[in-house]
Amino acid sequence: MEFTHTVPLPVARDAFNLADWIFTMTDDEYRACAEGHHAMGIIGGENRLGVVNVEQIAGTLIIQHYATRLAQPDHVTFVSEVSEGFMLHTVPFKMKVHWDMQLLPGSDCPAPIEWSGQNVSAAS
Repeated sequence: MEFTHTVPLPVARDAFNLADWIFTMTDDEYRACAEGHHAMGIIGGENRLGVVNVEQIAGTLIIQHYATRLAQPDHVTFVSEVSEGFMLHTVPFKMKVHWDMQLLPGSDCPAPIEWSGQNVSAAS
């Protein structure tokens, strides 16, 4: 499964630091972003080692332990080698997830932001 989504931000591209935004987000702010977001935590504090999040997508509870692969002001990439999911909150499965978010070049305001995700493989 793959997806890509692009949305405009109501700020100039140079005025927004994507990595700072993600790594300073509180649990309450994460939950306010979408109805299915349940919890988020930062791993490694200022070292920005990764993110743990719990979300529900289409009735499936997913727990992801993302390791940071790239954390720049305009581009962030995470990989969760073994995300845990529970279909209907009971049937367990594991998968590898790649998550990428970047500010796109182009207009300064609003700055377009694009994120994409990919279920790379089912883990055993």
